[in-house]
Amino acid sequence: MTETFRVSPEVLWQALPASLPSVTQQATWYESSHKVEWTVELTGWTWTQVMTVTVEPEPGGFAKLTFTGKSPYRSAIGDKGRRKHVFDTLVAALNGALAHPLTTPVEQHTRDEFRWWNGQQWTYEPPPA
Repeated sequence: MTETFRVSPEVLWQALPASLPSVTQQATWYESSHKVEWTVELTGWTWTQVMTVTVEPEPGGFAKLTFTGKSPYRSAIGDKGRRKHVFDTLVAALNGALAHPLTTPVEQHTRDEFRWWNGQQWTYEPPPA
């Protein structure tokens, strides 16, 4: 699934930290390749899925968001619908973050690492147990 945004790839990448908590609270961030991966655990009739989102340049200076989800085991009933729901939720959150750029916190991260959402920002430290 893809969505083109009428902003630069850097602007879209900066909006992602404010938008991603709408779909996950922990993820692996790959700064150099503008990619984020997270896992959606087994629920109901579906298997665990690894979700990936990437931000890539498009002609005209715009940015393309590419979203994929794969089960490391096998496909299950409802997987496609769940991926579509996650994608739609993330796109809506990104549109909201881009519509209000002054309220979107911009975090400067440089490492490719697993991060947790603490309710205010993405952090390298896990939440207290």
